[in-house]
Amino acid sequence: MTAAAHPDPFRLPLPTPATPVVPAHLVVAEHAHLNANYGALVWPMAPLIEDPSQGRRSIFWEHCPAVLREELRLVAWTLINGELRRTFLKEHGVRMRSRLSAGTAPATVVYWMQLARWLDERGIRTLAACDRSVLHEYGLFVRDTAPSRPIAVKTLTAVTACGPTTS
Repeated sequence: MTAAAHPDPFRLPLPTPATPVVPAHLVVAEHAHLNANYGALVWPMAPLIEDPSQGRRSIFWEHCPAVLREELRLVAWTLINGELRRTFLKEHGVRMRSRLSAGTAPATVVYWMQLARWLDERGIRTLAACDRSVLHEYGLFVRDTAPSRPIAVKTLTAVTACGPTTS
């Protein structure tokens, strides 16, 4: 006898072009009309924001190299909708949150788009080709070209850990 598999609430189904960027259970009613579909070129984060003083940022997909755009869309959608398991959070300390905030997600995606442009310039057409040596090269590039150390740290944190990217 085998136990029936229980659905895993931490595993997201693959989105389709018509899938809402923000699922209904996360949408703030006041901004529900601003929710975009996965296939849209602009993803407003307003549907996640309750605080009227917080800026209404968006993710603009035309800024991402076309060759890596679909892979990054899936990464971004997962960042927005996914949630880290409690066991993972427990291992990483009290400051870590289960998901990125609506204000942090667009900045994180911008850093990923910068990596995508760098990869595209080098003829790398998939994130799967980002092995340790490629990421090391990118780290050196960011270190050598970022206008300041804090910006280099934010960039590399976003790309490697998808952690906080805004001050």
